[in-house]
Amino acid sequence: MTAALDADAGVVAEGEACVACGHPTAAHDTISLRYCAGTQLNALTRSCICPQPK
Repeated sequence: MTAALDADAGVVAEGEACVACGHPTAAHDTISLRYCAGTQLNALTRSCICPQPK
């Protein structure tokens, strides 16, 4: 079964650090927001997939 997931769940307001990975929320793309939300929601320990600055 797959549950719907709010992309903003698990991350905090713009300008603050993500609860799951510690990166600024503004640095997340859509996929990273969803990944980090799932990480936080399910209390998972896994590597970060946030885009790295170039």
